[in-house]
Amino acid sequence: ANFIQNFQGNTMQISTAINESVLHICDVLDTKVDFADSIEGEIYGSSIPVYEKTEEGEKEIQFFLYFKKEVLKDAADKLLQSSYTEDDLDDLSRELANQIIGYAKNLLNNASAHNPYSLGVPEFLGVVEHFHIEFIESKIYKINGNVLKIGYRIAWQKKN
Repeated sequence: ANFIQNFQGNTMQISTAINESVLHICDVLDTKVDFADSIEGEIYGSSIPVYEKTEEGEKEIQFFLYFKKEVLKDAADKLLQSSYTEDDLDDLSRELANQIIGYAKNLLNNASAHNPYSLGVPEFLGVVEHFHIEFIESKIYKINGNVLKIGYRIAWQKKN
C-alpha cells in the first residue's frame, strides 16, 4: 500500500492504474517491487496502444515498456513450463506489455461510467539502446532487483 501511496500521479489516473497493474503482475509472479532511478544493461522494448473514446473526441495513448533482460528471464522461469529461447523473450515482452497495460486499462474502465478505453496489439521493439521518446510520464520499477521502465505519450488525438 505504501508503494502506491508514495506515488505522485497527475492524471484513476493513468499513472495510478499502471502502478496498481505492476503491483498485480508482481503479486502473480510472487516478486517484490519498488521504484528505481535508472535502467541500464540489455533492454528489451515493447509498445502497446490504448484507445480512448469520449464525447470530446478520441486519442491513442501509446505505452512503452522497457524490460531489463533479467526481468523477462525471471518471468519466463515462473510462467513457462519448459525451457525457453531468446525468441521466447520477445514474445514474453509483448505478453507482459499486454498483461500490465491491459490490467491498467480495465482499472481505468472500472473507474469510468462509460468504458472509454480499448486495448490495441502489442509490438516488440527489439533490443533498445537509446531512449529517444519523450513521455508525458514514466516510472522505473525495480522488480526483484531488476528494472522495468513504463512510459506513455499521446500518439494522436482528434476532437469531435
